[in-house]
Amino acid sequence: MLRRMVLVLAVVASLLIAALPAAAATTSHYQARGSGLNAGFSNVEWDENGNFLPGDYFETWVDAATYLAKGDGSWMYKYVCVNHYEFTIDAGGNQVDESWFGACGEATVLTLDKGLNTGHLNATFEA
Repeated sequence: MLRRMVLVLAVVASLLIAALPAAAATTSHYQARGSGLNAGFSNVEWDENGNFLPGDYFETWVDAATYLAKGDGSWMYKYVCVNHYEFTIDAGGNQVDESWFGACGEATVLTLDKGLNTGHLNATFEA
C-alpha cells in the first residue's frame, strides 16, 4: 500500500512539475516581412584603363523599402531615400567641382512583383 501511494504521489508530482512551465509561459505570435528596391542612374564614362573621361557627371541613387510587422502592435512603414551627386572631371583627370544632395521621406506606393523583376514607386516628400 505504501509503495502504491508513493508511486501515485510521484506521478502527480511529475505532472505538476511538467505543467508549471506551460502555465507560466505566455504565447505570442509575431510576423514581419519587407521588400525593397534600389535604382541607380549615372552618365559617368571611363576610358579603357578605368579612368574618368573629362566631363560633367552625375549619379543618382534611389533606395526604397516597405516593412510590415504584426504582433503585439501592428505597423507598416514605407520609405524612400534619394541621393544625387554631381562632379566635373577636368582635362587632367582631376575632380574640380562637386555637389551632393540627399533626402528621405515616406513612400506613397511601393510595389514589387513576386519575381522581383519589376517595381513601382510613388513618393512625394519635402527635401
